[in-house]
Amino acid sequence: MRHLHVSPRAERAWGLLAVPGTPEREALERVIYSLMDERVPLVGPEDRAIEHGSSVMGRLVPGTDLVVCFVPAGPEVYVINLVRR
Repeated sequence: MRHLHVSPRAERAWGLLAVPGTPEREALERVIYSLMDERVPLVGPEDRAIEHGSSVMGRLVPGTDLVVCFVPAGPEVYVINLVRR
């Protein structure tokens, strides 16, 4: 399993943009679990580079306008923010 590192900024964004108990939060949690799953490519065909600093990837949260911003670093995954598209 990959190691997930979540920044305080991303934690705050999760609480504001994907409130617990909502469909957005459930979809976000599925994306986070997929980022941790070594069987799932860390950078997949649906991911894209986004303007959020250097070498930051964005994974869409299905059914929402949210994007999980992360930095892949070998077996480490640094989730740095959650933003709206």
